[in-house]
Amino acid sequence: MKKTALYLVSLVVLVILLGASMAFVGSRPSVRAVAASNCISTESNCLSGWAWSSNIGWVSFNSTDSGTGSTVAYDVAIDNSGNLSGYGWSNNIGWISFNSSDLSVSPACSGTAPANVNTASGAVTGWARAVVGKGRTDGWDGCIELSGTNHSSPDTSGYNGTSTLGVTYSSSSHKFSGFSWGGDVVGWLQFGPTAGYDIVCAPTGVCPGTNSGLALQVFDPLIGWSTSTVVTADSNGNVAVNVQWTPNNVTNVKTAIGSDWPEGTNVPTSGSGVSFTTPGTESVSFTNTGSTQITKTLMLSYYQSGIQHNSSPVTIYINPYVAASSAKCVVPAHATFCDPADAGQTGTAVGAATCSTPKVMCEFTCDTGYKLKGGICAKSSIEEI
Repeated sequence: MKKTALYLVSLVVLVILLGASMAFVGSRPSVRAVAASNCISTESNCLSGWAWSSNIGWVSFNSTDSGTGSTVAYDVAIDNSGNLSGYGWSNNIGWISFNSSDLSVSPACSGTAPANVNTASGAVTGWARAVVGKGRTDGWDGCIELSGTNHSSPDTSGYNGTSTLGVTYSSSSHKFSGFSWGGDVVGWLQFGPTAGYDIVCAPTGVCPGTNSGLALQVFDPLIGWSTSTVVTADSNGNVAVNVQWTPNNVTNVKTAIGSDWPEGTNVPTSGSGVSFTTPGTESVSFTNTGSTQITKTLMLSYYQSGIQHNSSPVTIYINPYVAASSAKCVVPAHATFCDPADAGQTGTAVGAATCSTPKVMCEFTCDTGYKLKGGICAKSSIEEI
């Protein structure tokens, strides 16, 4: 009888706590991207805010948000390709990992695609995982599917009681919405359980991700189009590099503040409000007359959906000019070229105990009775002979 009463009391307390928790739905900010000052120092962009599950309650995406009470730093980062990483936190089930390496740990998730946000299409795909689900044998693996066949993304149709949209990012409103599925334990985890906050990304205000507005690249002689290159100035200290841009329906493209575009070059520019959609290429010239490598960073500014952004930067490392050696191959006394044809050729004489195969330019050996010491051929001692 006492056990039954205790069970009923516990059940009532649980119901009261769950009801109180659900009453707070709408009092937390929705998941959003925030300035870098709210990210772990090694990251440039991250998410902030809360998601909601009627099974496990609130999930925090950033320890710096008001209300977490956390003394441990954590957040979910987003890189320039829209890939998510890092951790969220639930007071009920602990860490929720967005690291792809956790997806294959036994029992492996049924999907191993990393979590990703495509800021062009709005699709949020891949998986996250409650860390406590790793290694379990009771049928729950902790895996959380951000979108799938029964909750597709992108989808902005909303939740109607019988079907659910997958997690979706809006490139126009800059908000996350929709539901991920975490099995019977987590249930439906809703992104944007309240009206939602606008996305704010650091440091330029553009959220990183696939086709985020304008791609900028520089041509590298060894690997082709890239985000960086290393070049060497000519004898006058000058060097030119090719830069290309690929816009995605942007306007008012021009040099970004803080960029090292040289003055006088034909930076792509169009009038405010005029669509700029044509890719372009330009040869950009720089000068390095010093004796050490210098670095130039190029960016373009543009507007998309009425918001000013900067492109991701490209970096150019410029080495100073170094004159080619004009020294002639000259062997020291008591030495002989391995190849007599090297005599008088341009290069630096190299001593060796025996001639190399294949041939080394300007290589020599010491004559009989002499030994190579410090680049010269010195007479051998009696003991050495």
